[in-house]
Amino acid sequence: MKHALIKPALLLLALALAFTACTEAGKPDPANTAAPNSDSADRSSAPDASATDAPIETLPVNDAGVPVFEVSDFGECAELIARIVPDDGENDLHYAHFNADGSGYEGGPVSFFVSEGKLFLRDPYDALFSSVFVYDLETGEGSRLFDHPCEEDRFAPFAEAGGLIITNNAIFDPVSGESVKAEPVFPSEDIISMYVTDEGVFQLAANGGYYISRLEYDPANLSGSAPKWSSPEAAGSIELKEDPPETLFTAEGAEAGITSIYFSSYMGECPDGARCFKAELSEIPDKQSVQGEHTELLFLKFDSAGNFVRAVSPEKGYDALYGGCEAYYLGADGYICIMMGFPDALEVYRIGL
Repeated sequence: MKHALIKPALLLLALALAFTACTEAGKPDPANTAAPNSDSADRSSAPDASATDAPIETLPVNDAGVPVFEVSDFGECAELIARIVPDDGENDLHYAHFNADGSGYEGGPVSFFVSEGKLFLRDPYDALFSSVFVYDLETGEGSRLFDHPCEEDRFAPFAEAGGLIITNNAIFDPVSGESVKAEPVFPSEDIISMYVTDEGVFQLAANGGYYISRLEYDPANLSGSAPKWSSPEAAGSIELKEDPPETLFTAEGAEAGITSIYFSSYMGECPDGARCFKAELSEIPDKQSVQGEHTELLFLKFDSAGNFVRAVSPEKGYDALYGGCEAYYLGADGYICIMMGFPDALEVYRIGL
């Protein structure tokens, strides 16, 4: 069966997102440059969506106003680029396991990045997540970089560019061992993803709205370049409807047993101006609940005019993950990379929508 149909069990708000178009990938429209307050949790600095004529992302609905759209077959959209069986050696991928007395935790890598034929993963080699596991996608060989990140960056997205490991607060050269602090504009917990283009290294962050910042540094002279992230520019104007603000679509007045779909994160803009979102399906347990237990991960794409293009959901759901091990980001090429850790192996896919 090529497609699965989302039945009329879905309920969502009619309006949630309004985005201003970016002039180029990684170069947002400078007219929307409202900067967030990175030192507080105040999210009142979101750009004013009503002040733009931006397209509205909407889903197809039936005559009753219920969303009905096709979810493409995962096998048609996704390419498996790595499947790694965890083990205990230094140059193996590591999983964390509960101790015999039940203490500790279980889980796999917390973040990853694909670059130049290699897969970089921050895995629990030790309790401090102080290294990056490197997997050669062609040979299948593993190695390890001990980069010792800042405490706040251990669980945050990172990037690899020109042989350097780049986090929100630092740049590390694994060849020389040199590590240089970078001046951030957002706390690390606000960073959604990083991506690399010919124009540099960028990060997408959520802080009262969605923002893009570019790393300003000289890779040939790290210590002398005083690396810092540029002043953030608005990735788009977003009308935030719920608390927490990451919940952009949600169920309202749902009956027990109804499934809701809500957009939990904007993922970024593709080279052709299309936009991608992460969404989740949630079972509503009772009439008093707005959202329930997450049951399915969903990725959706809308064209530059806000029209629905395609949706895809991984074949294995949340209940199949090992310790909730999953991460994802939209690459500069417009493909979504997703990492999913299962009890027997970790799988990384490249998804084209």
